Amino acid sequence: MATAVGTSTQLRQDSFDEYKREQARISRHRLYPVTLFYTAYAVIVLAFAFHSPHPMIALLFLLAAVPVWTLVEFFFHRYILHGRFGPGEGFLRRFAHERLDPLHWEHHERPFDGLHINGAIGDLLGLFVVAAPLSFIAPIYTLPTLLAGVVECYVLEEWIHHSVHFYDLRDPYFRYIKRHHGFHHAPAGTELGYGLTNGFWDVVFNTHYPEAVRRVLYGTRRSLSPWRKKEKPLLDLDRQVVPILLQHAGREALTVPQATELALADEKVARLAESFGDPRQVVSQAIGRLKQYGLISIAQDRLTIPSEQRLRAYVSA
Repeated sequence: MATAVGTSTQLRQDSFDEYKREQARISRHRLYPVTLFYTAYAVIVLAFAFHSPHPMIALLFLLAAVPVWTLVEFFFHRYILHGRFGPGEGFLRRFAHERLDPLHWEHHERPFDGLHINGAIGDLLGLFVVAAPLSFIAPIYTLPTLLAGVVECYVLEEWIHHSVHFYDLRDPYFRYIKRHHGFHHAPAGTELGYGLTNGFWDVVFNTHYPEAVRRVLYGTRRSLSPWRKKEKPLLDLDRQVVPILLQHAGREALTVPQATELALADEKVARLAESFGDPRQVVSQAIGRLKQYGLISIAQDRLTIPSEQRLRAYVSA
């Protein structure tokens, strides 16, 4: 039984991995022009700024770009990308409805769709061509340097967002940010966790995840440290259970006890569940946790999966 479950689950995972590689390629190709254009601008401006009579002032403005961008990133994600702009009269209302409304919700519906992971070069170009000349009303080592740093932070954020969806980097920062962003794609986390590169502004503006969720994602702060690999958060168990649910729930309406038994038939799941306590109880709690997060539905004790991609985004962290 365990071998059969493992083989069929692996076949489904292999198919998804192939899809994900193709979408990663699409996303990268959209990112290359953005990276080249804004990086070239930043390099040129910074070269002149650091050869000016005030390189230390230039350095301060460059460093200031980091908190400035992360704040812009937070507010743009929270109020623009997650905003709802209904139809109406006038240019601004039509622009907001036609251009901003569909900008991000498709990404939440299909988190691995390469056409909706990152912005295209035209998305912010109109704003940039206004902001760049205006910045030169100040000396090059001040506002132009700040803007150069901001646009380069934008490029870095886009690559980080791309990476958390497609790559499995084992650096502690990426392990943290993948889990932080992965839960944002769960229905229970959609209105929380707006920081794309960090969770600082989520703490400041009270959109951070509840303590119970943070313990599932991270265990403790030391759980993500390379020297504490034996300490595993519950998310590691969810990552093992979900592929089994994906394999079987799509073909048959499983009951929760059936789903629990199927998961425990996998030796890896059984061993990991045992490390948290009674295996059957731990796996049942994992299924209940997925329901609480809005990632699976349970009606009359039958389990269904509303969105495979959202479920995969949560456990890909």
